[in-house]
Amino acid sequence: MRRKKVSIQGIAASFHDVAAQKFFGRSIDIIEANSFRSSCEKMVNGEADYCVMAIENSTAGTILTNYQFITDYRLRVIGEVYLQIELHLMGLNGAKIDDIEFIHSHPMAIRQCDEFLLRYPDKKVLALNDTAECARNVRDKKLNNTAVIAGDAAAEKYGMTIMHSNIETHKRNYTRFLILSDKNIKIKGANKASISFQLDNSPRNLKKVVDILGDYWINLTKIQSVPIVGRPNEYTFLVDLEWSKYEDYETAITKVLKKTFNLSILGEYRKGKFVTAKL
Repeated sequence: MRRKKVSIQGIAASFHDVAAQKFFGRSIDIIEANSFRSSCEKMVNGEADYCVMAIENSTAGTILTNYQFITDYRLRVIGEVYLQIELHLMGLNGAKIDDIEFIHSHPMAIRQCDEFLLRYPDKKVLALNDTAECARNVRDKKLNNTAVIAGDAAAEKYGMTIMHSNIETHKRNYTRFLILSDKNIKIKGANKASISFQLDNSPRNLKKVVDILGDYWINLTKIQSVPIVGRPNEYTFLVDLEWSKYEDYETAITKVLKKTFNLSILGEYRKGKFVTAKL
């Protein structure tokens, strides 16, 4: 059987790589991309079968631009993974914190370690593209004065020494990753959906939608409004729904459709598990 090809933003041993392996298993080929847009394009262009994309973090919030990529490329959500993010300060073998002048990492990882970094105001923090790529760069260039904030997989793959473990501010720190396809795949046993819709500015319209969902015992686990570019005071609502009976969800969506416009089902899939980032 041909190995699945999965595109990610980042490189081997990044958190995207770990999330992909947690969902698909270890026997996959990772297709590296230098941006979220590029990871989508690699799948749409046939270089990858699937794409794994971070969508929100429990500390740093939602990555709204990634919802736009899902819409722009007409992708479908077919699954999700909640990955516990444990971040460590690491450097080359024998590195000590007193020898470090620079700290490199992805901007989201830096935000998640703000309390730790406040203890070292003399260190120059630089936001770069990917945690694992930062580790590889320090190894390849032998940057003895530079530390990296990254995860266990990056430390192991690129031979880094962990100087400080678990430096994330919030210890139950999770990132939600979506599993995306450019094909309409029906997921057996789906019990969760991501949808988007718009409303007019009439009073109580959103409440009417929420009431319909409640009437059919549909659990609304996320709702976020996003301004529509060029249309003041108009918003798209991003909503995640969970259910016990698919028939109840179908009926509720039929009724919600009548109260909204531009409703789009981004995907129906199985609710993801919470897993650690250790492989």
